[in-house]
Order: sequence, then C-alpha cells, then structure tokens
Amino acid sequence: MKIARCVIANLAFICLLTFSSGGFSATEAAEFQSADAPAKSEQKATVEDIFNEGKKQLDNGQYEQAIKSFLKCIDRSPPDDGHLFLVLDNLGLAYTQGGHTETGIGYFLESIALAPKYVKSRGHLAAAYRQKGDLSSSISAGLEAIKVDPKYFLTYDEMWKSYAALGRQYGYDEELMLREVYYLERLFEFYPSYERQNPLALKELGYLSMHLADQLAKTSQVAEHARVFAKGISQMSENELKKFSAALKLPVDGISKEEKLKILEKAKARFK
Repeated sequence: MKIARCVIANLAFICLLTFSSGGFSATEAAEFQSADAPAKSEQKATVEDIFNEGKKQLDNGQYEQAIKSFLKCIDRSPPDDGHLFLVLDNLGLAYTQGGHTETGIGYFLESIALAPKYVKSRGHLAAAYRQKGDLSSSISAGLEAIKVDPKYFLTYDEMWKSYAALGRQYGYDEELMLREVYYLERLFEFYPSYERQNPLALKELGYLSMHLADQLAKTSQVAEHARVFAKGISQMSENELKKFSAALKLPVDGISKEEKLKILEKAKARFK
C-alpha cells in the first residue's frame, strides 16, 4: 500500500534521537551489592568503592576517568565475580557516551553473556546500535530485551526511535508505521509521564496514527508493500539501492497485525 511520506522532519527530531544512558538510577550500588557473589572482603569493598567512583564520573560526563575506574574494577576482580556484568555494562556506557560506540557494544555483549536476564545491558546495546546507525541490529536487540522484560519501558523508547529513524531515512510503509505506533503507544501506557518528558513524541504518535488510519482505508487502491522514497528508485545509486533493500528486511517482531491494529485504535483515541 503506497503511503504519502511522513513529512515530520521539521519537528526538531534530532533531540528525540540522542543517545541516553538508559536510565540508571541510584539503585545501581544496591544492584552491585546484591548480585550473586561471595561475601564481601576487604578487597571487594575496595572494588566497590572504585565502581561507585566510576559511576559518579560517568554521571558527570568524565568518560575517560570512568573508563579507567571500571577497567581497574575488572583488573582487581576474579573472573567468576558475580558483579562483573555490572562493571562491563557501565564500561560500555562510558565508551559509548565518550564516542567509542563500537568498543561500547563489545562490552555490552560481554555483560549480556554473563547475565542474560539483565535487561539494562540489552537496552543499552539497542541504543548503541542505533547511535552507530545499525538500525536493524538495534531493533533486533530491542526485541530480545522485550523477551527478557516485556514491561521495561526504556526498550520501547529505543524501539520507536529506531523505527522513526528508519522511516526518515527510507520512507514509511504500512508495516513500519504500525510498528512505530505500537511501540509509542505501549511506551505511553508503561510510562504516562513520558508525554511531559518528550512532548514531541506525542505529536509523532498523533500524526502517525491519524495518517495511518486514513491510509488504511485506501488499501484496495494501492500495492500492499509500496514505500515512499526520499528520491525515486530510478535516481538511486547502486549502493543506495543495496541499503534500501536491506532496510526493507525488518526483523520479525512476533506481533500480529491484529494486535498492532488494536494498539492503533488506542492511539487514535488519545486524539479524539
């Protein structure tokens, strides 16, 4: 189904797509203390102090200092330390926020390997892939994070931003619009105050949901998977065509079209 391209780049969207730390809270130290590990020794207390100092440095934007602190934690910790996944996750954040995205991704993957159910590392991985511009990997990482914790709202934040970036880069089709609406609406359900934190996201949801509902009424008139392009296919270079073809292959999300249409109706109801 051919859909007119969503002209919403003028919504100052850059501020919505910036990378964030993923919402680490003051409970990080408690997570460090409560992870499965032997009883705290004098050496462990020293490592914990270094970790907490690294967290302060990270929060203050002192990325190089934070990296040194977290690397020191790793150096002083035994390989079977139950806290190591937290150190690796924060080290990934320090590298990513410091501009070394590829290195950060590697540490997020190490953290996930040690603690597969620690959803924050998966959310940070999705954000890092989006920052890198690898939107397909970002979406795949987000889908895995949702399997671990279906109500972790920061994952939904990453998902809609990745779909939005994909739509702005290549144009929207019906499926891409349905997906972005789905994750935006679910985000507002899980985190009602997000509207105040990011008011442009509500405008995005309103535009997409109303525009999509209008276009769905015309499905019999157009091809099912037609997509609107930034430029016509005939004007694309060979490399652009390859990128475009790759972008069309969205990872399977396991959500039926019926469920997405139900969420679309909920989204539309917000604007009546």
